[in-house]
Amino acid sequence: MVTRNLTWLHVLPAATIVAACSSTTDGSGVVPNGGTGAQGASGSAGAAGSGAGGPINLGGADAGTGASGGSLGDAACAASQYDGEHVPLDMHIVFDRSGSMKNQTGSGKSLWDATEQAFLTFMNAPQSVGTGVGLLLFPPVSTATSSCFGHTGPNCPPGCVDVFGFCAPDENLLCSISDFSPPSVLIEPLPAVQAKIASALKATSPGGGTPTHPAMAAAAQYAASHASTHPDRQVILVLATDGNPNNCNSTIQNVANVAAAAAAGSPSVKTFVIGINNSGVNVGGLHQIAKAGGTSSALIVNPTNAGKEFLAAIQAIQGQALGCTFKVPTPPPGETFDPLRVNVVHTPQAGAPELIFNVDGPALCNPTQGGWYYDDPQNPTEISLCPETCKHVGGSTGKVRIELGCDTVTVPR
Repeated sequence: MVTRNLTWLHVLPAATIVAACSSTTDGSGVVPNGGTGAQGASGSAGAAGSGAGGPINLGGADAGTGASGGSLGDAACAASQYDGEHVPLDMHIVFDRSGSMKNQTGSGKSLWDATEQAFLTFMNAPQSVGTGVGLLLFPPVSTATSSCFGHTGPNCPPGCVDVFGFCAPDENLLCSISDFSPPSVLIEPLPAVQAKIASALKATSPGGGTPTHPAMAAAAQYAASHASTHPDRQVILVLATDGNPNNCNSTIQNVANVAAAAAAGSPSVKTFVIGINNSGVNVGGLHQIAKAGGTSSALIVNPTNAGKEFLAAIQAIQGQALGCTFKVPTPPPGETFDPLRVNVVHTPQAGAPELIFNVDGPALCNPTQGGWYYDDPQNPTEISLCPETCKHVGGSTGKVRIELGCDTVTVPR
C-alpha cells in the first residue's frame, strides 16, 4: 500500500492486530479481553521483533521493544476495540463583507452574492443537518455610521471613509473586541439556525476594509466560551476572506497569533481558512494563519468560479473536521480508562491496518510525523488527528478504530 512517505503511518498485518490485542469480537465493536498477545517490535529499518504472537511491522521506524517501546500489544496486553465515534460539529464562520466583495465573478454575480448563495446551499444540504453554525460578519455595521451606506466617495459623510469608491464606516473607530461582540448569529444546530443566518446576510452588503484581527479575536473568544459550555461538541472557526488584514492594525502575524492561541487552548478550537484569491491577496499569509490554527493550509477559491468553489471548500472543511475528531470510548464494565493505554488504528477499505502514533498536542504535529492527540491530556474526552494524518484518513473509505488496554505508541525518539 502507498503510504505517502509519512513516518506516522505504520502498516500492521491484520492477523497481528488480532493476536496483539485480542482474538475475537462479538460484532458490537468491542473485542473481549483474551488472546495471547504479541511481543513488541524491535530494531529499526523495517526489522521487526518477534515474540509469542508473531511480529508487528512498525514500518521501519525504531520503536524499541515491548511495552517500553510502545508496541501494540506486549505479552500482558489485551485490548478492547471500538469503532471511532465522531464528535458533533459546531462551525463559527468569520465572514468577510469588505468592499472588495463587490467584485464580480465569472458569472457576473458579485463575490458577495456568489458566496452568500453557496453558504445558504451548504446549510440546506441534508448532510448539514445537526451541524451547528454561527456567524460573525466583519467589518461590523455600527448604527452610528449606518449613514455611510448609499453614499459614494470621495466626499463621504463624517465617520465614513472612501473604500473602492463606496462610503463605509471608518473601521479604525471600531477596533475593540466589544465592537464585534456578540456575533451576528450565535451557534445553533441546523436547520433551525438557517433562517437567522440568511436574514443576517440579506440585511447587509459589502463595504469597508478588513479588520481581521479584532474580528478573529472576538470570534475566538466566543468560540472558546461556547466550547467550554458544550463539551460534547467540537467547535471550529472558519475564516472566509477575500482580502489581506489591514484595518485596526491587523496583520497576517497577529491574526495567526490569535489562531494559534485558540488551537492551543483548552478546549482547543482550530481555525480553517477559505481564501478568495482576489488580486493582491497574500495567499501565503492565509496558509500561515491556517497552519497556526492547526489545519495545515488554507483552501483557496478562484474568484471566477467563486460560488461553486466556496461551497466545495466549506463542505470539505465540514467533512474533514467531522472525520478527524472522535469521542474517547468508555471502557468495558469493571475497567478504568487509562489515557496512557490507548491506540488509534486506521484500516483502509483495501489494505492492511495502519497504526497512528500519538503526539503530546497539536503543536507537535508536522507534515512527516502527523499523529493523534487528546483535547486535554489530563482529562481527555476527544481524540483528534493531526492535519496530515487527517488528509490521509479523510481520503479513505476505511474505518478508524480506538483500542484500549495496550501501552500507547508514541512517535519514536
